[in-house]
Amino acid sequence: ILPVISIVFSLFYLKNVSSFYIHTPDPAYAYLMNGANLAGGNLEVGHTDHPGTPVQYFAALVIFIKHLFSPDVPLYRDVVLNTESYLFACSYVLTLLLAIVIYLTGALVYKKTENTLLSLFFQATPFICTYDLVYPVQLKPESFIIIGNTFFTAWLYVYTLGTEKSPGNFLTRKGVIISAIFCSFFVASKITCLPFIILVLFLVHNNKERIIFFIL
Repeated sequence: ILPVISIVFSLFYLKNVSSFYIHTPDPAYAYLMNGANLAGGNLEVGHTDHPGTPVQYFAALVIFIKHLFSPDVPLYRDVVLNTESYLFACSYVLTLLLAIVIYLTGALVYKKTENTLLSLFFQATPFICTYDLVYPVQLKPESFIIIGNTFFTAWLYVYTLGTEKSPGNFLTRKGVIISAIFCSFFVASKITCLPFIILVLFLVHNNKERIIFFIL
């Protein structure tokens, strides 16, 4: 039920947005233009201060697929003339992605713990704050941080306090590798996620595992 609620909430929000240029112009348009550059085969982008790399490539993928339905117009021109349409397309995909992640989060926790209330608790992570349901459907780094962290938080619980832990509530080697991938994704989305790395270091058993984590 929570994935469905998130979709309904997001669609109501997007309906009331009307136009992104009067609601939240920063940084959606910058990332959309970066995505248009990448989708057109140009690897030069002008807005990299977050650095926001996953956001840019996500926008590029959505733009490329959406433009397939209007091939008679050059890609860059189609994006400039129909900016809002492309931004809403990104938002609809993010809405679906958030719902899928909420479902997978509950499925993971329930599979490992068979505890329904605990599964619902982790699924409800994006509902803690209204902004957590608004940000994930906008083209900005926070969307990927919130969506990714919804699953990562539950995953960390399972692999440190749940059934998949190594002795002493430390991460297994597999857990170290997956944590490194998640942390890399978060930091590439926004550099302010660097403290995530410090958090994981407390969950790594020894220096050898820490070196593997840093290399990955």
